[in-house]
Order: sequence, then structure tokens, then C-alpha cells
Amino acid sequence: MKNRIPRRRVGGKRKLTYLRKVKHFLWIIGPGIIAGAAGNDAGSIGSLASSGALYGCSILWALLLSLIFSYFIQDMCVRIGIVSGKGLVEHARERYGFKVGFIFLLAFLAVNFATIVAEIAGMAASLELLAWVAGFYVPYTVLAPILTVCVWIFLLKEGYGPIERVFSIVSLTMFVYVAVAFMVKPSPEEVFYGSFWITRKLTFDYLVYVSAIIGATISPYMQFYLVSAIIDKKVRVKDILSERIGSALGITISGIQAFAIVIVAAYVLFPRGIAVETARDVALALVPFLGFSAFTLFSVGFFASSLNGTGVIISSSGYSFSEFFGVERGLSKRVREAFTFYLMFTVCFMIGYGALIFGVTPIQAMVYSMVISFILSPMVVYLILRVSNDREIMGEHVNSPIIKLVGWIIFVVLLFLDAILLADMVTAYIWQP
Repeated sequence: MKNRIPRRRVGGKRKLTYLRKVKHFLWIIGPGIIAGAAGNDAGSIGSLASSGALYGCSILWALLLSLIFSYFIQDMCVRIGIVSGKGLVEHARERYGFKVGFIFLLAFLAVNFATIVAEIAGMAASLELLAWVAGFYVPYTVLAPILTVCVWIFLLKEGYGPIERVFSIVSLTMFVYVAVAFMVKPSPEEVFYGSFWITRKLTFDYLVYVSAIIGATISPYMQFYLVSAIIDKKVRVKDILSERIGSALGITISGIQAFAIVIVAAYVLFPRGIAVETARDVALALVPFLGFSAFTLFSVGFFASSLNGTGVIISSSGYSFSEFFGVERGLSKRVREAFTFYLMFTVCFMIGYGALIFGVTPIQAMVYSMVISFILSPMVVYLILRVSNDREIMGEHVNSPIIKLVGWIIFVVLLFLDAILLADMVTAYIWQP
């Protein structure tokens, strides 16, 4: 009897220690999960769906390539945030001076202001669709201000912990896209072949959509948010491996969801020659072929994508603006402690909803954000590479020679795709009627 009691206590302690480790790991990986899922925001869904509708599964290799790029870029961001304790805008200001850093900040905020218009409209449009299924009609122009105020109050009132838990759950909710993908009964051979082989000629128009997929998956605000959220959360260097795993896990989850969106478009829209521009178009196009169940699931995913994108964009705007001017910031701070941080929250929401009131359409906002984002992406990757290659800043966590090589390859590819996009814009402008 005397020997049994200690054994039970030791077993209980081991079990408690194990549960604590699991809980700590889940706490650590939050920023990576949310940042990864943010790649599938309202604008990205439109790009993925339109690419799948035009080129079917033959475009999947570009999506896989973009996910590989994302893994390396976000892995660098994780190490920068944990080791340096400074956000990307702060590094830009210190490395290149106030003027260059300020221009960098303005370009980033311009992307976010344009993107938030599409995200707010996406939330409202998805609820409009769900209300339609329930049998009543509420226009998105009515839902948009209500949702804007609700999300603003939630981010303003809650601390970092509750906000992260909610957006982590929202990120996982986007797996409804996978359920819709199973409904179309895709061919595993065709999906596999399209993911690992280039089956079409690399024409100019085709490369424009390749650029759209890669640009949508590697959005600058994801990288800014990830670095700043890690700093806000005060993740320690000893947890760097867990955070890197969390980042990889977030990209994997996001990738599965993105593949599902392209597959749905490839099997429902591509064979019938149906062109789409937004996620709303996709949801409506599913009704005649897969019924209201697929329509409802896709609309739920659309809402979750837009909500998660809104939270990440708003947060990254507040973080970056505050970091540049060296003032208090963080979702764990109260309004009076981080007034500038929360002021940028409010400004971002006002610009987003105000643009909708004054007639800016979600399509226009997505085009503007995509163009500025494409131009900014190579600059952001260049900054990330310069910081993560700096041994004085990163110490033993500096990039390895292989990661350096891959990073510079990513930078060159993004510059090449930038040139294609700009050439497409110039051509369209010259030849427009």
C-alpha cells in the first residue's frame, strides 16, 4: 500500500505535465495558424476560384509553389519576431532611414485599406447569402455597418487571448471548403498530376493567373501580422521550434483549404465555361450543380475567410503604424495605454466602410489591393531576407545557406511575376477601347 500511493502521484504528475505541454504548444502556435489562414481571405478566394474556373486543375502547381514560398518566408518571420523583438516596419525604419521606412509604411497601409473594403463587403455578402437560404433578404449594405461595428467592438474590448482563440476557431471553420470539394468527387490522379506537372504552355495570360495565385497566397499583411503578433504574445526563444511548427501547420491548413477552392472551381465551373470574379459568384454558381448544401457550406467558409482576413488586416495596420512611431501597441493593452494602436483600428474600419458608402465596389478594391500588394511583396521579402541574414540581429538563428539561396530565388521569382503583372496592366490600358 505504501508503494502504490507514490506511483499514482507520479503518474498523475506526468499526466499533468504532458497536458501542460500540449496546452502550451497550442498557445504558442496561434499566430502561425491565424496568419496562414489569412492567405485565404475574400480576395484570395476570388483569385483561386477564377483561376480554377479558367484553367482547371492545371493551375494547381502554382498554388503548391506558392505554399512552399510561404513556408520559407513565414519561417523567417517567426525567427525575426522571436529573436529581434521588432516588427518589420521598425526594421525598415532602422535599416533604411525614416523617409524610406515611412514610404514603406504608407504603401503597406494602402494595401490594407484597399483590402479591408473587400473583406467587409465579403462578410456582409456571405451573410446576405446565408439569410437568403434561410428565407429572408437582408441587403449587404445593411449588414456591412453592423458587422463593422461588431468586429470593431470585439477587437477593442477583448484581450489578446480571447481574440486569438476566436480567430483560430474561425481559421479551422474554413475546412468547410474541403467538404464542398469532396462533393464534386475529384479525380485523385488529375489533382496529383496538376499539382506536380506543368501541363499547359506558359502563355502570357496563363502566367498572369499564376501571378495572381502566388500574389494572393503571399500577402504582405500576413508577414507583418505574424512578426508583430509573436512580439505581442511575448513568445520566448526557447519556444522557437514550436512556433516554427505552428507556422508550417498554419500554411498546411491554409493550403488544403486553397486546394479545395481551386478543385471546386475546376470541377464545377471549368467544364461549363463559367467565369467568376468573387467568392459570391462561386457560391451562387454551385446551386444548380451541387444544391443548397454546397452553397451553404461555401457561404459559411466565405464568411469565416472574410472575418479572419478583417482581423489580421486591422491588427497588422495597428501594429505597423505604432511600431514605426515607437508607441505602445498590442491587443493585450487597454485603449488608454495604446491609443495610437487602437486609433489605427478605427481609421482602418472607417476607410473600409466609407469606401463602400461612396461607391467603391469590392471588385475595384481587390484590383487596387492586388496591384499594390504585388509591387510591395518583393520589397517585403527583400527586407525579410536582409534582416534574417544578419548575424548581428539573429545570432545562431540566422538563415542557413540553403534558406538564403531559396529566399533569393523567391525574391527573383516575385520580381519576374511583378513584371508580368505590370506588362498586363500596361497592355490592357493601351488596348482598351
